[in-house]
Amino acid sequence: MAQTSSQKVLRNYGRPVEGLTTFYWDLSEGDPGFCQLWPPPPAGVNGIYRTVALSIPGGDFHESRVCGMCIDIISDGSGGGREGDKVPPGERFRLYVNNANAGGSPGDLDMSDGGRDGKWQATWMATDCDPGDQGVAVVFESGSSENYMGIQIVNGPIPFRHVLYFSEGGQKWVPMRWQTRHMWTLSADETGVPWPERLFKAPYRFRVTSMKGEVKEITVDRMGSGRGDYVYANPVVQFEGIFPNRPANWRDTVSCEIEASQRTPIVRDTTVVDQLTERGCELLYGCWAAETDANPKCYKPTELGPPEGEDPYTCDQAGRFFPRQACGDSTTTESNCIMMGCCYDAEAAGGIKEFRDNIAGDIDGVDGGDGYEGPPACFTRPSDIRNYMGKVGGNVTYAVVEGMHLRR
Repeated sequence: MAQTSSQKVLRNYGRPVEGLTTFYWDLSEGDPGFCQLWPPPPAGVNGIYRTVALSIPGGDFHESRVCGMCIDIISDGSGGGREGDKVPPGERFRLYVNNANAGGSPGDLDMSDGGRDGKWQATWMATDCDPGDQGVAVVFESGSSENYMGIQIVNGPIPFRHVLYFSEGGQKWVPMRWQTRHMWTLSADETGVPWPERLFKAPYRFRVTSMKGEVKEITVDRMGSGRGDYVYANPVVQFEGIFPNRPANWRDTVSCEIEASQRTPIVRDTTVVDQLTERGCELLYGCWAAETDANPKCYKPTELGPPEGEDPYTCDQAGRFFPRQACGDSTTTESNCIMMGCCYDAEAAGGIKEFRDNIAGDIDGVDGGDGYEGPPACFTRPSDIRNYMGKVGGNVTYAVVEGMHLRR
């Protein structure tokens, strides 16, 4: 059975791709890119190295369904061009897809950076964006009115695949049509509701489905003026990504010292395994076996517990060996946090995001991995945490924190 464009996009997650990186001009208000995501939303800014175009003839653009997707890239530094223009080899960078490349081959990337040139090796894989605290937003197409509506759903961790509009006059949900210019459209007469009840009026309600199938309703209070006018959902709505993000120092929290006979492959799809490189294994947060005849070559690391003699129950260690339980919210000040008897971390980023373990399950035979996303700045003191995590049968079993059972 032929796959839909959305299914093809989903397969980018957990499947490292080999290609080349080239560069083109800088996008601008007058040249916003095919996806019309200029200026980019927070998801296209937070932690982003560059924006990027995917190849249409190479089959990676998928009818613009990849617009708003983030990818991680690692280069080995090989290629041709000025030495100063290459992507720094061996480092992981995050790119934001906001354009289409009319040329290129499968796996090729074209970064928006007018000051650089050359062709350089690239290994990449789709990953979650960081939308920040604002949550999902709606961008209305210029010219939208009470009779016609064109919208983009943006600023999620992953792209979206389906949108319904709620007709207040007809008291029913109406599907919006996907256009390959990265837009969902609907005319008032397509709702099947008599005039004037069919006319679009604020507030506007939408039922949105993400690429992984998560469905949420969002409401926006006004019709935006066009590109760059991000109308955020009220109340704020956040979607889940595919994989939980690991901290930058994730290597410090795991061990690759595992007996060969005890290693678990991080990828079980033989098609992917045959093409997997050390860089691809790194993108999957895996361990790479140096032995030439090793099987598997890329395997799951072991999560480390607290070092011997180290007290894991201090404020400094919380979140390193067990999840942080938020105390207050993202607006809680340091003084108020301390007054509540909680811990405060001034350098914590990302607001209130819960620890999640394998939240997406296995995607195409690829284990989502364990990890935590940006810990809350104000969090419950470790001394209040019950049933500190232990290990059962080699699998990590996490704590029950203040009555909240964290899912495995």
